[in-house]
Amino acid sequence: MTGQAKGFTLVELLVTLAMTAIVVASVYGIFGVQAQRKSVEEKSIEMQQDVRVAIDMIARDMRMSGFFGCIKPDSFTNTVRGQDTDVLLQMVPVYGHNNLASGNSFGAKENTDLLILSYADGNNGVPVDTPYMNTNSADIHLAFAGNLEEGDIVLISDCSYTSIFQITQLNHSGRSCVHNTSQGQGTPNPGNWTKDLGHVYGAGSYVYRMEAKYFWVNPQNELKMSIGGFDTTTNTYQTDFNIQTIAENIEDLQVRYGEDSNNDWRPDQWYSADNVPDWDNIIAVQVFLLARSAKTDKNYLNTRTYSFADRPEPHNYNDNYHRVFMHRMVTLRNRTM
Repeated sequence: MTGQAKGFTLVELLVTLAMTAIVVASVYGIFGVQAQRKSVEEKSIEMQQDVRVAIDMIARDMRMSGFFGCIKPDSFTNTVRGQDTDVLLQMVPVYGHNNLASGNSFGAKENTDLLILSYADGNNGVPVDTPYMNTNSADIHLAFAGNLEEGDIVLISDCSYTSIFQITQLNHSGRSCVHNTSQGQGTPNPGNWTKDLGHVYGAGSYVYRMEAKYFWVNPQNELKMSIGGFDTTTNTYQTDFNIQTIAENIEDLQVRYGEDSNNDWRPDQWYSADNVPDWDNIIAVQVFLLARSAKTDKNYLNTRTYSFADRPEPHNYNDNYHRVFMHRMVTLRNRTM
């Protein structure tokens, strides 16, 4: 007895295998696209978080800027020798430089801005203790040294009068703060032009360390922050103490300054740093940050226009980088209180 053999022909097997391969490749392709999209989304979220953290940090420091105790313009003495034009002692909350040139002294990226915030460290005020001053030139006794060091530029205030001086000697055991006029080896420079603080400080007086913070973007697209102060060994004002990286992949920093020109405590005119008519009238600041992904995405073409503040062209990149733009306006509360 004979029967006909049943099964698949070679052609049918080849067709089935080909169709299976196509389906499998399609599935893998879908998974690959989804994985790539997920990776891009995660990097975008990470960029947004980095920019938000950076701009929040700048905004927090801006809210502190302009704190100079309870200073009164007509009850103030600055005794620091020959340094009344430096940023630390200008007694303005904010200062800046606009669209810096290549090779600038700050090490900032070309055509980006630099923001400077100045204030007394109100979080670490040191109370004046007994024995209190008996003359305008007497040493100051402190309850404790706190974060103060020899060479620091400090502010002392009792809300009826304010003085700025340099600590030339700090006796931790006796808790005495000396503000001499002498200069030379072993004595912090530049020193004070007079020991006379213009006032006798007693109970209710506090000493605050003066600070100036600098924010800029370097050519490696890192947002940097540093502390400004006097280098007591070179007798020069330096901007590069304690340099820190706040965020990476920041492509641009731009800043605008809001002036209150009619005394209604609201910004009515906005300027770039090189056009500010009077820094004493600045009561608000706008900060603009542009972040860029660390790597290119071959499946993405960035055709967006990024035009903000007065940043120079090009405003269009037409490249394969993802970007995140964020801005924040902060009112300087120590200017509007």
